[in-house]
Amino acid sequence: GKSRLLLVLREHIARTAHSWLECRASPLTRNSAYQPFAELLERALGLRPDDAAERKLERLEQSFNAAGFDASETVPLLAPLLTLSLPARWPASHLGPELKRKRTLETLARWLLARAHGQPLVIAFEDLHWADASSLDLLGVLLDQLAGEPVLLVMTARPEFDPPWAERP
Repeated sequence: GKSRLLLVLREHIARTAHSWLECRASPLTRNSAYQPFAELLERALGLRPDDAAERKLERLEQSFNAAGFDASETVPLLAPLLTLSLPARWPASHLGPELKRKRTLETLARWLLARAHGQPLVIAFEDLHWADASSLDLLGVLLDQLAGEPVLLVMTARPEFDPPWAERP
């Protein structure tokens, strides 16, 4: 099946220098915005479920600062994806919902593409047919920015899935 094909791909490129990021949608989380990417972010940051919220915020801040992002802008956008409340030291966001959504999409896409600097990146996204609308929007933003980047985006879905970006080149 689809998962087996991804496993064969991963085995085939195992000896080639690359990074591998993987996420999957689920029928249990199809109404949770960005859930596959939130789980990917947790894994990429090395977060564990038993980590204290302050440790998770520190890892988020450190990781995005190290990647060249302004943590004062990115942490308030991404903390809610990790179900983290921001302490008082973080400024409250005054962005409207649409601008906040747009900046979240842009930030996640830039972060994913930044992971490809240094070595090629494979992003595997399984079970698109269960993906929430925000995750599909993020994939659309990624697709718009992939040209010329050392990124292979592999997505799997059931045959009846009709991707919203099918008409793009």
